[in-house]
Amino acid sequence: MEKTFSKDEVLKIAKEQKVLCWLFLGLIIIQLLIMLVKGNYIIYSMMGFVPLILIVWAIITVYRLSKSLKKKYCLLYAMGVFIPFVSWVILIVLIHNATKILRASNIAVGIMGAKKQSLDNYQNQPAI
Repeated sequence: MEKTFSKDEVLKIAKEQKVLCWLFLGLIIIQLLIMLVKGNYIIYSMMGFVPLILIVWAIITVYRLSKSLKKKYCLLYAMGVFIPFVSWVILIVLIHNATKILRASNIAVGIMGAKKQSLDNYQNQPAI
């Protein structure tokens, strides 16, 4: 059974997908930075809260996006962000699912989410 999405739902999916793409990139950068400064405990300790904030933000965004995508187990997706490697799979799967829905709605999607110009055109389309 194919799920259908209203115009507002598609716009919400686009917004959440863009946030999740940036969080995904941010988490990768933070993990690389933490590996680089392991010997310097002052910088390492100052960076301790950044991954925590990003992970909490990712949990909230994963829950919202999975709810927008009409997934059955939204809370399990959100809790899966705590599990190493599973979290990357969850992020990639949700971003991929959102991309499929956006492309089906004729919205151009780049590497960091829906393109602004394409979203503006979609938003200004008259309702059918």
